[in-house]
Amino acid sequence: MRGKEWRESKIGGISGLLQCQGFTLIELLIVLVIVGIIAAIALPTYFGYVQKARETVVIAYLVELHKGQEAYRLDNPTEEYSGDFNKLEETGFISKSGQTQAGSTTTGKGKEKGKGKGLEKTESASPSSREHNNYRFDLTGSTDASGKSTWYVYAYPVDGSTKVRWFYQDQTRVIRYEIGKKPKSDSPPI
Repeated sequence: MRGKEWRESKIGGISGLLQCQGFTLIELLIVLVIVGIIAAIALPTYFGYVQKARETVVIAYLVELHKGQEAYRLDNPTEEYSGDFNKLEETGFISKSGQTQAGSTTTGKGKEKGKGKGLEKTESASPSSREHNNYRFDLTGSTDASGKSTWYVYAYPVDGSTKVRWFYQDQTRVIRYEIGKKPKSDSPPI
């Protein structure tokens, strides 16, 4: 309320208050424009921070996976590196906590709740894949042409987004990435 209307409402008491009209259409539009500008600035920044946090968790898991592979190899010197998440989890070399096996469903036969928080397994899911934090991890263990045991893992967004980093790591311990596409062994390191 401005000027004369405000004074009349103070002087006129209740009847003066009933005569007030509220906000004008222009005032409401200005407020909506200001809220829209704030949202246009804040939301992309917020989602950027969420993605950075997600990538940080993925990188931490890749480091844990590398440590698990090396510990597995030291415990089993006659075997190759493992290409099987189940083996690494069962032996305790990587944690089950907070992971979901790729292809799992919340209902259906063969579901087994694990000890870790959020872990669900199905018999039909691949032991070489996991989904964690909206990223899918595909693990491969093999032997190269010279007979040397090798392994590598790809981590990429479940939704296939081309605006975020996709990761690659092998036994060299270097984590590599590409934005929006599958990285290779010669992609830039993080």
